[in-house]
Amino acid sequence: MHITQHQMIAKVSIYYFIYTFKSNAKGEAPIYCKVSVNGKHKRFSTGISILPKLWDATKQKVRGKNLIAEDINSTLYLQTEHIQTIAKKLQENNPNGFSIDDLYFNLKQGIPDEQTFLKLMKERLDKMKELIGKEYAKDTYRKFKDVYNHTTNFIKYKYNMNDIPLKRLDYQFISAFQQYLLTERHQVPNSVNKTLQKVIETAKYAVKCGLLEKNPFMAYERLRVGSKSITFLTDDEIERLENYHFSQQRLEHVKDLYLFSVYSGLAYTEASLLCRKHIVKGLDGELWINMVRQKTNNSMQIPLLPPALKIIEKYSNKNQPIDKTILPMISNQRINSYLKEIAEILGINKRLTHHTARKTYASTILLNNDVPIEIVSKLLGHSSIRVTEAAYTQVMNKNISKHMKRLKQQLNDENE
Repeated sequence: MHITQHQMIAKVSIYYFIYTFKSNAKGEAPIYCKVSVNGKHKRFSTGISILPKLWDATKQKVRGKNLIAEDINSTLYLQTEHIQTIAKKLQENNPNGFSIDDLYFNLKQGIPDEQTFLKLMKERLDKMKELIGKEYAKDTYRKFKDVYNHTTNFIKYKYNMNDIPLKRLDYQFISAFQQYLLTERHQVPNSVNKTLQKVIETAKYAVKCGLLEKNPFMAYERLRVGSKSITFLTDDEIERLENYHFSQQRLEHVKDLYLFSVYSGLAYTEASLLCRKHIVKGLDGELWINMVRQKTNNSMQIPLLPPALKIIEKYSNKNQPIDKTILPMISNQRINSYLKEIAEILGINKRLTHHTARKTYASTILLNNDVPIEIVSKLLGHSSIRVTEAAYTQVMNKNISKHMKRLKQQLNDENE
């Protein structure tokens, strides 16, 4: 920078040290930064802690050439650059010099810090919380919060840092995160994929915001997941459930809630929100459920089958306000607990949950009755047909086999 002879140049020094008096239970001490302007100083924590023996006070950096050491040293280098940039701008704007208070204020308040990954995730999380019930379901917020916590713990575990600059994100980061979730958190491959998908979405969001030039995780490949067996009731099991009268009212109640979703495909959240305003007369003159699925924000138009309509009529009346919920729902946990009892009473050797009612709707009610997969996907409110195909491959293959047997029999009859 150009400085005239009348300008007073502020003397700035930056020094890093280990604050051993604040060591944690693991013996790690925080790295502090001491910034001086013309002999007066301020000190603050960098947010990084290490074992004191790893600190090289002379070279002002962490000893070693491993990934953790390189990342910490890189962060300290970027911190130094940041302070120097602020000092340069203050000198340019204040020819008569500036004080340590000016520098410290701008460091903490006036000039935004470098954007970091967890900070960006937290911003998205906070926005999501504000939009619960409008654009996001409460469960969506909870799942993203879980991912945020996993990411926080991973960065602390792997890099011994409280956050990581966006520019430090690369393939090694996401690969190490995958390994951490598998070995340290004992997540199954499908859960790992779901967790990292939200991490990748955040990186893509950073690109859209102009904070990154490109997605640093483009080379990452999802873990392969074997085909998952679907739990659903057969026609015979549905009939047994419908015809059985439980002496305990709570079980009879849960039976109705379960059967309603068997014949409508509504997930627990949508079943809980169902009101008379969601039931409309379609162009065919029949009654339909018209709702938005909370998980995907996709609209759903579902024809009301007679068994589902019968349950609605049991629990509602025409004088009921249109925005009052129809079904007397209880917690999902209690429903699943009672379904376990129901399965034992009926001799159904399957782990029944409320969600298996939705699976039964898709498998037994729709696909087994030759409803095309495109329509099934639409009725379920899936984000794409690929989601439906991936979830119901088992049922589709069974239907293919059924149709091929039918074709084979037809060909044999023609040749006789």
